Amino acid sequence: MIELELAKKFIEQIIQFTDYNINIMNEQGCIIASRDPKRVGTFHEVAYYIMSGKEDMVVTSGENDYPGVRSGINMVIKIDGQRQGVVGITGAPEEVMQECCMLRFPN
Repeated sequence: MIELELAKKFIEQIIQFTDYNINIMNEQGCIIASRDPKRVGTFHEVAYYIMSGKEDMVVTSGENDYPGVRSGINMVIKIDGQRQGVVGITGAPEEVMQECCMLRFPN
């Protein structure tokens, strides 16, 4: 399980590099950290699906495709090979993927 404090620190760091909304979800599909505080505590259907082991990444393009899910990309967070959570980046999937591939983080 991804720790709440780690999720919050990740959000604090990543928002320095992008204007996209970033969400971190736990193993139950609950948003535990987000750039958008209104999202915290809400259910994210795709995160739940990813945590159940079906996929490592899911791209969504419709606002009404899944409960609690907006357009964007959602990817599994693995720690020591185990599914610990999901990171979601809200936005037009093509734009999000292009920007995420260009992000460079300091060491």
